[in-house]
Amino acid sequence: MHASPNRQSGFSLIELLTTLVVVAILIAVAAPSYREAQLQGQATSQANDFVIAVTTARAEAVKLSQPVRVSALGTWDAGWIVATDANSDGAINGTDIEIQRGVAANPTFNWTVVGNATSAAVLDLRFDGQGRLVAPAEQVLFTLRRADGVTAQSRRLCVGLSGRVQTFKGEAGSCT
Repeated sequence: MHASPNRQSGFSLIELLTTLVVVAILIAVAAPSYREAQLQGQATSQANDFVIAVTTARAEAVKLSQPVRVSALGTWDAGWIVATDANSDGAINGTDIEIQRGVAANPTFNWTVVGNATSAAVLDLRFDGQGRLVAPAEQVLFTLRRADGVTAQSRRLCVGLSGRVQTFKGEAGSCT
């Protein structure tokens, strides 16, 4: 059987509009989930960058058998630097070298950092030639928070006296 010659193929206006409405509804439902997934990925990426910096500092301290530090560039939100620190003065001078530089935090997030026992602000982590955290002489808790206050996507990083970094998702828990 053949279609009659007067019949046209294609979509009617009603079918096209119905399809567009369905697509618009799907996009409206998916967009918030996509944004949350994107923020979660950014938080994970920033936390991982910092774990790499601390691990690099610790490994370089052992490799070079000399102190290496991770220091905030004013604040941790502005970024950080990993550098040797032969005389433990917190400055790059003499034979000290810059090993790595961390980029500023995404404006959607901010870092808070405190000593686990003292609740004092911490701007430097210093590792000795054996890779142990020597300054500050306590565990340090770094928290990466979303600027909008949603804590479910926060990341907590605990740097122990051994130099080991533990990571946690969310706000619960403390350094152990």
